[in-house]
Amino acid sequence: MKWLKEQAEKSPNKLFLNQLTFKEVYDKTVQTAQHLNKETARHNRLALLSENSPEMAIVLFALLALDKEVLLLNTHLTANEIQEQLTELDVALLIASDQQTYPADLSFSDIHSLETRTAVLNWQPAPEKIAVIMNTSATTGKFKSVPITWKMLTAHVAASAATMGVLPEDNWLVVLPMFHVSGLSIIMRS
Repeated sequence: MKWLKEQAEKSPNKLFLNQLTFKEVYDKTVQTAQHLNKETARHNRLALLSENSPEMAIVLFALLALDKEVLLLNTHLTANEIQEQLTELDVALLIASDQQTYPADLSFSDIHSLETRTAVLNWQPAPEKIAVIMNTSATTGKFKSVPITWKMLTAHVAASAATMGVLPEDNWLVVLPMFHVSGLSIIMRS
């Protein structure tokens, strides 16, 4: 996550998520983390259910900065499939966008009504720490969970930069869902 803080300092006015700059996303991430800090304090692993949006990215960044493991749920899952994944992965708190119909513990619109509490944010998590968990689509039977560590994300970002010749002025178009590793990796390498 140090990349977000660094980009906010180095390129504060550069557009990052739609019309939001790196500085605006960073500020919103810190603010969202302060709202989520008390509510999420007892939980190491949380789930996020959302379609692609700047709000989804900001909530995800806030949870990661709070040092949480985040299960990214596929928005096409049935209610039974969501419940099965939450139960099997021992997730006690689900945060969902306002467009989702599955009953969540918190919706995006609930977050900013929560009491703020100064949060100690971890902008440089340990490489072996799990950042996100993604589940396979279970096309061959039961879903399988794939924990993705910070080391894996960092290696992917470095490999992408080396292979594609990423430049500081590049912009990325995210057409894949961010609950999928390919969509997630695009926002993480920005």
